[in-house]
Amino acid sequence: MTLKFLKSFKLYVFIVVFFAISLCLFILSFLAMQNIDERVQAVSEQNLLKQSSMIENLYNSKLDALLKRGIQIAGVLGVEEELMFQDPKLSKKLQSMQDAQDIDIAIIVDEDTNVFIRPDIQKNGGRLLLDGIVKYALESSLPLASTAIVPQDELKQESEELYLQARTRRIPLPYEKKVEEVVYHNDALALVAVVPLSIKGETKGALVLVDVLNRDHSLPDEVDELTGFGASIFQNDVRISTTIKTQKDVRFVGTVLSKIAVEETIEKGQVFHGRLWVVDSWGYGIYTPLKNYKSEVIGAIGFGMSDQNYQQSIHLYSKKEQQYLFLINFIATLGFSLIISLLVSRSLTRPLQKLTNAIIEAYQGNLEEDIEVKSFDEINKVAHSFNILVRHIRQEIALEQRKFIDEFKKTHNQEQDEK
Repeated sequence: MTLKFLKSFKLYVFIVVFFAISLCLFILSFLAMQNIDERVQAVSEQNLLKQSSMIENLYNSKLDALLKRGIQIAGVLGVEEELMFQDPKLSKKLQSMQDAQDIDIAIIVDEDTNVFIRPDIQKNGGRLLLDGIVKYALESSLPLASTAIVPQDELKQESEELYLQARTRRIPLPYEKKVEEVVYHNDALALVAVVPLSIKGETKGALVLVDVLNRDHSLPDEVDELTGFGASIFQNDVRISTTIKTQKDVRFVGTVLSKIAVEETIEKGQVFHGRLWVVDSWGYGIYTPLKNYKSEVIGAIGFGMSDQNYQQSIHLYSKKEQQYLFLINFIATLGFSLIISLLVSRSLTRPLQKLTNAIIEAYQGNLEEDIEVKSFDEINKVAHSFNILVRHIRQEIALEQRKFIDEFKKTHNQEQDEK
């Protein structure tokens, strides 16, 4: 009966403590999750910054790939031996490699940046207008890849088609002051690779490859596939390549970057992230500056999204985060409550078990030992009172035993005297 009582009491204590602790922890978790939107927004911005870093790495990989193609073409052409004279066969080789590698401009220049060989041999001669980066590579005698501005005259020299591809009409923001004169940007933003060419260890010229970015939407499209965000490339503040389209499926080429982003990215050369005007509505964007070989900012790359899409992405992430936190809190609360409940119920029932066992032992006549109970004050008091009772009973039994012995001795002595 006593054992059943203890088991029932232990179960009762366990259940009460478990539900009490669980309730407290769930209330604390609920209060903590009320601030989850702020945390989710901060985490979302961190994730978007990571996406921006990935876009920058992707852009740099395009530069590296162009440089590798330049080194490969220089090796295939074998221009070191033929650099001292203009060979029509070399022009044909260069034309073939240019078409195969899908490169907009491929030129060989001498050490003074004079055009030595073009794919079209009739255009040989003259000075390469893109001479700053080429001179820098010739002086260092090291291959170089960088972003650069290609002058319109160089584009026209290559082809009228390339010039028209780069020509972009500037479309001002809705809140900008209207200008009656139409403004066009005729230069091009491009990836440029320069591979110095040498004869007997002496630099005699360079192979120059140019990949124009204006209206080449392959990079933004690739970013869109990877991230799901509308990516854009800017030449200074003008959008020259983008995935953002009108309702008629026309890309928003020529629109300009918001002033707040221009100040941070183009003028200060820092990464911008925050709320701004994106093409035709307010939204959120992250833009990274593009720099030339002299670390001068000449453009930007990044992505922007409307407020609606941004809030949807945060809401989706928030929902996932809440589900994840709820699961973690539930498991943690359940485990913590079980452990604490077991410890509390055990700390309460073990002293009672000791006390019960001692009472049973006393009932069966074992009064030799006191019980030691380390528990709450109330149970300690009961144990202490029980020990006093047991000691008193031992003293009474000892006294009765002494009386019996004394009485026995007295009776025995009287019988001996009578004899």
